[in-house]
Amino acid sequence: MNPLVGIIAILIGGLVIPFLYLKASTRMPLRAVIVPVLLGLGLLAATLIIQPVIQAAPLVALNVDRDSIAFIAYSSLVSGLLQEGLKLSAVKRYQGDYRALWVGLGFGGGEALLVAYLSGLSYYAGQAGGAATFYYLLSAYERLLATTFHVASTAILATAHWRLYSRYALAALLHSLLNFTPAYIAGGRDIASLSIDALAFMYAGLTLLVIITLILALRGVSLWRRAGMLEMGL
Repeated sequence: MNPLVGIIAILIGGLVIPFLYLKASTRMPLRAVIVPVLLGLGLLAATLIIQPVIQAAPLVALNVDRDSIAFIAYSSLVSGLLQEGLKLSAVKRYQGDYRALWVGLGFGGGEALLVAYLSGLSYYAGQAGGAATFYYLLSAYERLLATTFHVASTAILATAHWRLYSRYALAALLHSLLNFTPAYIAGGRDIASLSIDALAFMYAGLTLLVIITLILALRGVSLWRRAGMLEMGL
């Protein structure tokens, strides 16, 4: 399959579909969401700088095996705590504000752009051939799950109010489990080497975690909406 089609599929799953859903559900003009989206992109940039350093610490200091369960669990926990912590610092200014959801879109959509860019770069640099349609569709679905999770976890934080830090712990735990699942099942192997059963189990687990996060987010938004506490942020 032409890699350009795969790149487009990744962008549709990880950026276009979540954008259209948020645009329809929040009904906010583009001028009102530019700053939150840019903030989400900024948080992603900070993550790309800080997270690898923290995750690599055991490898350097203790010579830990990268594929060990202990390291996978540690790396997953770091990603959950750090990324949700960065979101928490950002959405404190957007409590009860629909713009918080767009911070999540900026983060998740930025990841989709990065994955699409790296996929294209690896192909045109001659490091990878065109993958089967099945794997492009999996990548697109994975990006849809990832961006949906980032938006939903941000919504959990933005509607937490007085339970802010307990909700942060919940979002971080779900995020860590979301990252642990594929890393543990793959065990350092390329996704193309996994059996259909392993892939089905992995994506079923990822889907379940995202659905749980989405339900919690929708419940929080619904409660705030009924109380008349959600703002359009215009």
